[in-house]
Amino acid sequence: NQDALICDSCSSRCLECKSFEWNCETCAEEFPHHIENNIQLESHPTYRSNSCHSSPPIGFYHDDLTKLWKTCHESCTDCVGPEEDQCTACGGSGKPLLRMGPEENFSCVDSCPTTFYQTGNSCLQCRKNCESCSSNKDCQH
Repeated sequence: NQDALICDSCSSRCLECKSFEWNCETCAEEFPHHIENNIQLESHPTYRSNSCHSSPPIGFYHDDLTKLWKTCHESCTDCVGPEEDQCTACGGSGKPLLRMGPEENFSCVDSCPTTFYQTGNSCLQCRKNCESCSSNKDCQH
């Protein structure tokens, strides 16, 4: 009976929704769009598929082109993009984070290269002209 149908408003996070207030078809501008992989959502119960949020859960990044949240590279616990050099955290793997090149590209590595030393969960470069080091104060020529 169409006379008995009631329209509910969408969540304020949605511009348009379908079936339920949080099942967003399109998101408000300040909230990125859908999460791509429902299987990953089991560890993030507040992040339902087709819901809109201001930041992705750990292990996901926001793809500006598709407006989807996608899973990080398998070597990353958290990231800013899909590639293995776009990690922001290596998590419980115990692997340190190594900055690769002049840009903000970081990779999770098994161990720091010779011209780097590990401090916490990061690889930092040895001082100039050091062949190897174990800290910023230590230098082997």
